[in-house]
Amino acid sequence: MTCPHCGEPLMGLGTFCWACKRYTDEAPKGEAASTPAAVPDTRSEEDIRLATRRALEAHGWFVIDFEQGWRRDGSTRVVKGLPDLGIQGWGLWAWAEMKSATGTHKPDQKAFAAQCAKDGIQCHLWRHESEAIAWSNEQLKRMGRTPPPGR
Repeated sequence: MTCPHCGEPLMGLGTFCWACKRYTDEAPKGEAASTPAAVPDTRSEEDIRLATRRALEAHGWFVIDFEQGWRRDGSTRVVKGLPDLGIQGWGLWAWAEMKSATGTHKPDQKAFAAQCAKDGIQCHLWRHESEAIAWSNEQLKRMGRTPPPGR
């Protein structure tokens, strides 16, 4: 499957193109979408987080899971806004916040991501493990490493 906007091959479910940074059902201004909307991903944030962690570990990354779970009083054992996953490997550190298709990026999470951007640290918001796989492939390629077969 290729991106309807730039023609580059798509990975995972094929809903996001990493080459042109657009969703496949996003139409150019003034035009109707040329492709049908992707099948919605109804998995929970936890399911997406676990699938993402497994995918990154299969690529050789060391992944630390900081997810705390929901608490009635809104408290947490970590800094508010801290992303769900810390990703480390080959001299690189990155953060990743996982969200379901309908999940929202909370103000504390946005502030954490903004501070990371200011400090030159990668901090991602991912809604599907295919986004993590595409990121991993890009990082490994940049470092001269080969992603695992079939990824």
